[in-house]
Amino acid sequence: MRHFTPLFAALALMLAAVAASATDLDSDVIDRWADSMDEIEVWAQENEMSDADMTDPDDPTNLEASMSMAVSQNPSMQDIIEDYGFNDGDAWASTGARIVNAYGAVVMEEDPQAGSYEEMQQQMQAQLEQLESDPNINEQQLEMIREQASGAMAMMERMASAPEADKDVVRNNRGRLDQLFEQ
Repeated sequence: MRHFTPLFAALALMLAAVAASATDLDSDVIDRWADSMDEIEVWAQENEMSDADMTDPDDPTNLEASMSMAVSQNPSMQDIIEDYGFNDGDAWASTGARIVNAYGAVVMEEDPQAGSYEEMQQQMQAQLEQLESDPNINEQQLEMIREQASGAMAMMERMASAPEADKDVVRNNRGRLDQLFEQ
């Protein structure tokens, strides 16, 4: 019976993966999430909320954490996302992060000048090294530049690791997402 323990463990992991993928993106999910974002944008303007009010101060480049935090701090946002079929801020934020990461990946892949993730990472590192050797930039400015570069690299890495299935759904819903993100 001991020989089957790894098999059962592997089976349990596969079932967990299938359960996790049960929330796969599809056109309906993208439409509901995008519609919720449209309504949240109107709500934010009416309530004079800025992007800073809805950004996680601990990690401003982590979209998922920022979206989840914004919902937890604003009960009106919870009401909005529930109207669009999202049970909680974490699920809505996770869905949004997947959509944004896949959208960013698709946009980068379609941009002939963007290059690969590795090329962009090398370019950013080279620019950072050039700035670090600039005598006109003080240490405080350099630290801010390093933080921004680190955040940008983390975002690019999340986009570069977007699952192909998510990117396929985003490609099929590109018009709706272009409309949302170009606002």
